[in-house]
Amino acid sequence: KTIHEKVDQGLSQGFKGASESMQNLQKQLGIVQEAQKNISSLQNEIFSLNGILSNNQQRGRYGEWQLELLLENMFQGGKGVLYETQYVIQESRGEERQLKPDAVIFLDGEAHHQIVCIDSKFSLVGYEELFDPNKSLSSEESEGCKAKFHSALKQRIDETGKYIIKGKTLQNSIMFVPSDGVFAYIHNAFSDLIEYAKRKNVVLVSPTILQPLLASFRLIQIDAKKSKNIAKINEALNTLAEDFKRFLPRWEKLNKSIKTLSSDSEKFTTTVNKISSRFEKVQNIELSDSSSQSDTLEDLKEESLNSEETNPEE
Repeated sequence: KTIHEKVDQGLSQGFKGASESMQNLQKQLGIVQEAQKNISSLQNEIFSLNGILSNNQQRGRYGEWQLELLLENMFQGGKGVLYETQYVIQESRGEERQLKPDAVIFLDGEAHHQIVCIDSKFSLVGYEELFDPNKSLSSEESEGCKAKFHSALKQRIDETGKYIIKGKTLQNSIMFVPSDGVFAYIHNAFSDLIEYAKRKNVVLVSPTILQPLLASFRLIQIDAKKSKNIAKINEALNTLAEDFKRFLPRWEKLNKSIKTLSSDSEKFTTTVNKISSRFEKVQNIELSDSSSQSDTLEDLKEESLNSEETNPEE
């Protein structure tokens, strides 16, 4: 009986533990299944993106979109004033085609004279085959893919160089490569193309490099605006200096007049005080006796004569 009780207790605990383990396992399997769905969804999105970027035209649109996003983040609300997209810098002339880079930056703000042209180039001719994991290329095929990619890039550099117009744009244009990986490969594998771009005054940039470059352009725009305000301030100061030249002699004349008026005022006050004093003495004559009145009159005459002799102006 005791053995049976212990066996039943052990089995009961074992089944309970197994049941709890199965429940936990089911929860974990549910989490794994949900993660699998997310992975499948992500994989579909990657395949979709890969399908979009496999088309040259779609890749070009993606590069333009990425460029515009970077510009909007740096020059917030400045479209049309600080920068513009699809801006025509030269109309078509005879056989010459219209020149319209993907974006331009106006270094002088609304003046729109100092223009920097940026064009997005996302050509992967030869590059895709070169790094396709499903293809095993021989050394000759690999060199052929490199040559294709090299030739395509050279053409893109030439196209970007056409956006340099003397007297209208700066002497450099920017070729935007929308992939840091592709940009790094170009620098490592085709140093001759980098030198060729320099001779053409074309600057190659990737998304990571373009951001600080745009920040430097923004500082130039801010300095240009400050310089414009400084010119206005200097003009106002020059006008103020002319007014100050006229102010000095006028102030000296006015100050002299004020001093003269002050002196005349003091003399006038003295005269008023004397007249007031004499009127008081005249009033006092009526209240005194005749003998003292005569003395008082004589004193007034004598005081008046002395005053005229001493201060004739008073």
